[in-house]
Amino acid sequence: MQVKQLDHVVLAEADIDRTREFYQRAVGMKSVANNGRWSLHFGTQKLNLRAYYGYEFELKATHPTLGSAALCQRLINHFQRSSIETIEGLIQRTGAQGPILSICFFDPDLNLINVANQLSENDFK
Repeated sequence: MQVKQLDHVVLAEADIDRTREFYQRAVGMKSVANNGRWSLHFGTQKLNLRAYYGYEFELKATHPTLGSAALCQRLINHFQRSSIETIEGLIQRTGAQGPILSICFFDPDLNLINVANQLSENDFK
């Protein structure tokens, strides 16, 4: 198995507007709103921005902290054949390039990992 690319990284942020401005200015990322949430796009990947303060207990990681991240990679077929305990079953979500089918699990340090396959627009329901 070899990772081909990252789909997205989820960042817990103290100030989403400040983070958006920084990444736009520093590396030219495009800021996109989707259903009241913000993401920053570059190439075929994105950074999902989640508010930390006031939402610490709603974030999906076991111990969310500023400066931590949850990674999403397109490895679902390999992952399903492994014996890793999952946190959430197969869920359709919106990835950096459109709809994805994802599954979540914890790594040994209890970071939430979200693994996904790209779906066609027709597959997303």
